[in-house]
Amino acid sequence: QDPFVVLRDGDATVLLYSMANSNLADYLLPLQLSLQARRNVYLKPTVLYMEGGNILANDRTTYIGIDTIRQNVTEEMTFQDVVEMFKAELGTQEIQILGRNVEEGDGQPLFHLDLFMTPGGLDSESKQELVFFANPRWTTELLKEAKASRPEIVLSGFSNTDMEMFDLVRKQLIDSGHLVVDLPIFREHLRDYTCNNCLMEVDGESKIAFLPNYDSKSDGAQLNPTFRYLQQIVADQFQSQGFRVQTFDQGKLFRNLVMERGSLHCAVKVM
Repeated sequence: QDPFVVLRDGDATVLLYSMANSNLADYLLPLQLSLQARRNVYLKPTVLYMEGGNILANDRTTYIGIDTIRQNVTEEMTFQDVVEMFKAELGTQEIQILGRNVEEGDGQPLFHLDLFMTPGGLDSESKQELVFFANPRWTTELLKEAKASRPEIVLSGFSNTDMEMFDLVRKQLIDSGHLVVDLPIFREHLRDYTCNNCLMEVDGESKIAFLPNYDSKSDGAQLNPTFRYLQQIVADQFQSQGFRVQTFDQGKLFRNLVMERGSLHCAVKVM
């Protein structure tokens, strides 16, 4: 379940990993990575339960999905106590909690933030923090319009209740001063095909988005026309913000990762 967060401490890389993780393979993964790296990669344990895909950051703000906070609340530790502990462990003062604080059920659209939002750095014109955000409501409109002239297009499977949860988090970002750029997200049989789960390089003038591509020679569900249509829109949205787009054309691999509820960023943290 994505059991660590990558931190930077000077020239060293720190893998913050949870001692509360009950899965042995997930528990051992940070240790294995540290041993393989041999130098400048260190382990930092925490008693907090966390999953790395539900914690994202830019140069100013750390974003945490509300389900991660709620999972750490106990009779002895309040919601705010957990937030303060995350600030200390992550070495950050600015944390934005995203989602709806409910007593039961999920408080966020998908179980990890990196499946539906991608920090894109500081926008040079507006000076706002840029976030690419998965918008299933917009995706539905796009696909319905395309299907009118292209019957091979498949409609997405998000319900209105699902869309309302995405709308809520999108509004939280806009209300907190972010520049939000929408991306398509496609659902088929409860499998979420997202391009937010990508790798971003934002270094001075260099801005590159490395994206998964779901177009596959093995296409029994006949989704390739839909993916090709949406992939072009994704590329256009990134390019509109000055990003160069590089796709990894391994559709069968990424479809298999989707079946495990992940994609590119779930497999590679830092490139």
